[in-house]
Amino acid sequence: MPSAKTLKLASFNIRFGGPERPAESRNFDQERAWYERRDGLVDQVIWEEPDIIGFQEVLDNQLHDLAYLLGPSYIHVGVGRDDGKTAGEAVPIFWRKDRFKLLSVQYFWLSDKPEVVGSIGWDAGQTRMATLAHFAPLTKDDHHPKLESDDTDTEAKASHPSSAINKQSESFFVLNTHYDDRGTLARKRSSELIVSKLNQLMADKGPDGAYDKLVVALGDLNSPASEDGYQVLTGHRYVNNRLAYTPTQLPMVQSTPITFLDSRHALFRRKSTDITSSIPFSKSLVLSASFGEHSTYTGFSTGSRTTLIDYILLADNGVIQRDECDSAPWRVAKYGVIPNHFGDGVWVSDHRMVVVTLRRN
Repeated sequence: MPSAKTLKLASFNIRFGGPERPAESRNFDQERAWYERRDGLVDQVIWEEPDIIGFQEVLDNQLHDLAYLLGPSYIHVGVGRDDGKTAGEAVPIFWRKDRFKLLSVQYFWLSDKPEVVGSIGWDAGQTRMATLAHFAPLTKDDHHPKLESDDTDTEAKASHPSSAINKQSESFFVLNTHYDDRGTLARKRSSELIVSKLNQLMADKGPDGAYDKLVVALGDLNSPASEDGYQVLTGHRYVNNRLAYTPTQLPMVQSTPITFLDSRHALFRRKSTDITSSIPFSKSLVLSASFGEHSTYTGFSTGSRTTLIDYILLADNGVIQRDECDSAPWRVAKYGVIPNHFGDGVWVSDHRMVVVTLRRN
């Protein structure tokens, strides 16, 4: 059962619903059509039961399928990247309507003109975008509005009106995105854009701002950890897949932007010595390491080259605990990469779902 003391996040690139025949490529020789993959894929989501999940590569027909198969427990926001409505892939965010309410949503495009719908940035091969949603926990006074699914709800807007939104002390933000697979400069610039936009938000102390609030950036970055697309977002703190430094080791500069912790590395881990200690380590179950697979991209074949390019990142703004002495309100309690291929031979996607559980301290 979901707990008010936990927040379960997930990211899942579902592979766009292309032609019914598998693509003619070694990496995709076991790809099935979307209608053959969708039930198994949604079963994974239902099994994990995340509070909030960001999907990538979602065409309009797939968006409708996800909404239908996940049922009334989840509602969502998201628009097609080509026209800000229904054309092209979307990066929607789904959330449990029994836990959270949406305060606002905005969409922007990963280009030097982020407000221009459908714009293509730098050396990117395709249009890319981001969905940024502001959530708050439900209170006993909240009603559960029925989801409307007409076109006016899905049209791209700067944000919902905020005049009717009360101050939410425990509100938080989630950004979902999918970087370009071709342009390395586009991936770097996309990260710079996102860091800039989210830092503006985190400097805002108003009710619609993210000052001292949880800020999550998740999605398919198409960037291994060694590449600038990842390094810019994480402030170059991870080198050779290890923590290179902690922010306390660096001189504080007021103009230094807030960057992101990788939930893989921020996982609060059980130490091997804890088993011999006479003092209980924690009232909660604690992992010794991340769970499941390492790579998140697999292709549709066991012969494919796998890599890690899907992430759940957390703003390093004092909200996430970094060590045992840290008094931050949240810690990363679980991190896992879930298999996308089982004994029946159906690969539900060419990516694996990434799942993270945050727990209140």
